[in-house]
Amino acid sequence: MTIVKRYALVPHGPKRLEVRRDVLTREIAVAFDRRELYRAKEENLHEGIDIALPDESVLHVHVEIGPRGVPFLFLTRNGHPLPGSEGDPVKILWMTVCIFWCFAALQIFFAGAVIYGGRPDGTVYAIGAAGLALALFATFAWHRSYAATVLGSLIVLVELLIICSSAMKKNPWWEIWRPIVGLGIAAWLMLRGIDAVREIKAHTLPIRRPPV
Repeated sequence: MTIVKRYALVPHGPKRLEVRRDVLTREIAVAFDRRELYRAKEENLHEGIDIALPDESVLHVHVEIGPRGVPFLFLTRNGHPLPGSEGDPVKILWMTVCIFWCFAALQIFFAGAVIYGGRPDGTVYAIGAAGLALALFATFAWHRSYAATVLGSLIVLVELLIICSSAMKKNPWWEIWRPIVGLGIAAWLMLRGIDAVREIKAHTLPIRRPPV
């Protein structure tokens, strides 16, 4: 089974770069305008390699292992992440905002349903207020607000911490690692979103030169 992804070199440009990943052999092939430029095993890309593109720019490809051993393929051209690739800060921020919206929607729906049923209490109102605040932070975060991204991430992590604490009390001690791992992955995702906003606002990515 081969997974094929195509990328544009610039935002909204034609998708001229193609990356093929063979799930069985764990081989990764890079092609430009349908002409293969490089092929290697996934483990050979952990240190990263540079590929000279026909337009005299440099494509850097490397595989990074994320939480629970999941591989992430990072692609940069002259030091800048390709649009839509794993390292693209806009894509990372969008994923973070989607998490905010999912949490917000669940909380607002739950609070609204309980209030409509006529049995709300202080906790229900607090959940609804947190959902509304998270929806607001999601909106501002998508518009590149660093403060909103940080505050939204804190709300998500605090809520997950409360859920994990409750799960730890109900589960046997030898299953405590499960909620802890889940909380760690969530914290990693939130930190990626915060870093993405900082990167978008800074525009200080390094420049790679073509190999001599």
